[in-house]
Amino acid sequence: MKHIKKKLIKTDNIETLARYVINEFEITKKPEQKSMTVEQALEVAKHVIVTPTFKYASPTHEILYIPEPDLVVLYFEAARYYTKSTIEYKNKLFSSLPDKSKSITQFYSAYTAISSTVLNMFNSLEAAINRSIPDDYTYERKEKNGILIHEKSGIEKDFTFERKVKDVLPDATNKNFVKQFGHKWDIILKLKSLRDEITHAKSVSTAEYSYYENLYTQALNFDALPALGAVRDFINFYQHGLIEECGCGNTDTDF
Repeated sequence: MKHIKKKLIKTDNIETLARYVINEFEITKKPEQKSMTVEQALEVAKHVIVTPTFKYASPTHEILYIPEPDLVVLYFEAARYYTKSTIEYKNKLFSSLPDKSKSITQFYSAYTAISSTVLNMFNSLEAAINRSIPDDYTYERKEKNGILIHEKSGIEKDFTFERKVKDVLPDATNKNFVKQFGHKWDIILKLKSLRDEITHAKSVSTAEYSYYENLYTQALNFDALPALGAVRDFINFYQHGLIEECGCGNTDTDF
């Protein structure tokens, strides 16, 4: 898979910001202090490129303004990067067997890559889901004691992953990924299952089984490339074109 365009987070439309500034300008400035009309200012605003930044106070107390990346894209590109490593290290692990001295080193590398891939894929999904819910959206459902209304902040905090995808997003966007792409949804559910195993690792201490056999087996069986494609398609289904191949010509990290 090719590497993707590194995008910045969206901001308010520059024309909206310009109208606000111009309105303030109209109120506070005298006619002779104005160098352009409102129409001229708005025309200029159409061609202004704004780079969104976040403020960071460095350990030396210097205030820095760093370009703010799109978090969905950032997590996805990290997942894509580690997917390449996952494929490489799994191949090295399997080729190193049954040499235990080599295989333990290769397993550490493989599991590190697999877990990093899975966590970044799922983080990308969750960030995309929450962003796809409009800020003013409310989810209403009849309960025993009347109608319960959930605002976006409550949905993000309290609703399960599945409930957001199956109930909230179709209601909020009039689009239903699960119904249209059932096979890809099945792949995403397997991704979530492994993510849950990694995040909430449970050990089994018996004479017959190793402590984390189920987790390690599930991790080694994880097919990262189809999962990455399903995650990309899910994100682009609700935010068209967000995950986009880069056309810069650099192929160093492609696979």
